[in-house]
Order: sequence, then C-alpha cells, then structure tokens
Amino acid sequence: MNPDLWQDERIRYVIERLAPYAADFEPGGPLLSARIDITLADGRTHSHLQRGFRGHPDNAGRADAVVHKFTTITTGILDPTDSTRLVRVVDTLDDQPNLDELVRCLVATTSNTGNE
Repeated sequence: MNPDLWQDERIRYVIERLAPYAADFEPGGPLLSARIDITLADGRTHSHLQRGFRGHPDNAGRADAVVHKFTTITTGILDPTDSTRLVRVVDTLDDQPNLDELVRCLVATTSNTGNE
C-alpha cells in the first residue's frame, strides 16, 4: 500500500494515528482474531476484541446479515422475486430430496439476467 495514493484527508488523519502491533490471543483461539485499543487525548482507553473474522465459526455471520449482503450485491442483477426464491431454496436445502429446485431456480435466474 502506497501512502502517496491516500488522497482523502479523513483517511490520512486516522492512518497517521494508527500503531499496529502483534497481539497474543488465548491458546486454541481462532486464527485471524483482532483487538483494537483506542487511547483518547485525555488518556482513557477503549478496547474491543473480535474472536476470528466475521464468518468464522467462532464469529459466525447472522442469517439475516448474510441474506442482506446477498440481496444488496445482487440488486440490479437479479429480479427481487428471483433473489427471494433463491434465498428460500438455499435456506431449505436440507429438506429437499435433491437439487432439482435449486437448479431450476439458478437456470431461471441466469435466463432472466441474460448471462446464459
């Protein structure tokens, strides 16, 4: 990352105040955990520990957050009806006797977007 490319003054303001450091976490803890410590001008410190990255089994994403992300990134690509149907089918895969409904849904979705 080249600091010369950081043009936004708000980003530069924050970056200039960062001091990354290696941290030790409990043995057996999830990889890629993170801790942030913020020390204010008056000396008070606020800290937060995130165990594993979002989506890690120790920090699993909530179903509603996953669905929201899916619908957000497919807006303008999938028809809202197809998007809702695809989410429903995927959400009930364990109850399906086979993958026929998923395949029908994906074929219909592809046909509607012109990405055949």
